[in-house]
Amino acid sequence: MHSGNFGGCGLEPQNDMFRLTYAMELLMGHAWVYQALSNRDWTGRHRIQTSASVNSICLLKSALDIAFNEEGKQIQGLILLLLTE
Repeated sequence: MHSGNFGGCGLEPQNDMFRLTYAMELLMGHAWVYQALSNRDWTGRHRIQTSASVNSICLLKSALDIAFNEEGKQIQGLILLLLTE
């Protein structure tokens, strides 16, 4: 995650994982759905189907688990799926 200017909202001293969580909370407050999916639900015939009328952010849980170190610093890229109308 980019640790740039957060408009004076107090996020500058927070770690990357906190900022990601904060961003997801903000989006959920604006009718977005957030899902951390298993490998099974991410691909293949068992893939989760989302409604076209629902704004969704989907993250692969296994990728999320390794993208951040124990201090919450992002150490790897994170692929996410944005679904919006």
